[in-house]
Amino acid sequence: MKILVVRDPSQFSSQLSHMAEQRVEDIVTVPIAWRAIGSTVDLQRVIELQKPEYLLCAVRLAADSDKAEQKHYRNMVETLERAARKFALPLFFLSSASVFAGGKPGYVEGDVCEPVTDLGRLYLDMEHLLEKKLRRHLILRTSWVYSGRGENFLTSVIEYAADNELISINSAGKGCPTATVDLARVVLAMLLQVDIGINAWGVYHYASSDPALGFQFVEAIVAQASQYDERINAKQLLFEHNDGQAGPFYFEPVILKCQKIMEVFGIQQKPWRAMLPTVVKQYFGARIEEGGA
Repeated sequence: MKILVVRDPSQFSSQLSHMAEQRVEDIVTVPIAWRAIGSTVDLQRVIELQKPEYLLCAVRLAADSDKAEQKHYRNMVETLERAARKFALPLFFLSSASVFAGGKPGYVEGDVCEPVTDLGRLYLDMEHLLEKKLRRHLILRTSWVYSGRGENFLTSVIEYAADNELISINSAGKGCPTATVDLARVVLAMLLQVDIGINAWGVYHYASSDPALGFQFVEAIVAQASQYDERINAKQLLFEHNDGQAGPFYFEPVILKCQKIMEVFGIQQKPWRAMLPTVVKQYFGARIEEGGA
């Protein structure tokens, strides 16, 4: 199985590739930077040369992405959809819990989407495009994605805590922290099953289990990080509630129900608390590799 992965700088794509390499199945991932599509990369030419069997849009826009970046993202997804249609390829699209307004105890795939942010409206537009144009599509909504590398919620918490800076967070609602390594596991499992002929196209939800308030996730990160950095002290954390919809500590206050993915693919949720120690350890391991503190 060959997968053309349209990627961003996050750790997700590299973890997906690493997992693919560890499988007994013959899986090849071909990464392409999403910003290059439409500028320095001719996507259709790449498909003709590489001959992938699946297209995967693995890009996650930040909550504070500006209008220019969102416009480029829209153009990229539209280009990807046209290529999928031209070459009759299935398209796997990572979407977001931000297509929902929040406020319910949990959202299933068929619930009405009422995004309250520009980013949520963009993701929903792209979902509608794929549903209208492509029969063979997989749309996976996920939430509050974090990893041990790059700029994301977890790395920002550790860096702010180490510098004793104020963490301003929308702490009123609960969300589902989801590690990129967990998300990569799920995406690969779905692709492997459709590759053997399971007719399961459509929309699915996946996020790690055990919803948390923002400050609960922050405290858990700090408790783990304090084992590696003596500057980090849970008793000295500076918190502030913030109703804003952007910034390094914004997360979608949306809880996704993940029963459908369990029923169709047999994929079980993993608790975020079980994943967190490994991810924090990865963060400090990466810092050592890069020559950081």
